[in-house]
Amino acid sequence: MLYELVHGKSLSKDKIALINQTSLSNTGKSCKILRAMDIPVKAIVDLDFAFVAGPKSGFLSKKHPSIVACKKILQRLA
Repeated sequence: MLYELVHGKSLSKDKIALINQTSLSNTGKSCKILRAMDIPVKAIVDLDFAFVAGPKSGFLSKKHPSIVACKKILQRLA
């Protein structure tokens, strides 16, 4: 695995777990559950989540500078 090559140890040795999410709404739910259990959480999401589910669930603001910048880039490319 790439993580092991870079860090010299496995994800589990660093107490890191990857959880596959199958829909937009699952990511927010999983984060809330893990935080309620005092487990630190980071999510890697796609633009669908960032533009749609993130703002709806309160994880991201539609006006967050990163979201605004990304939309501007996509508009230029269109």
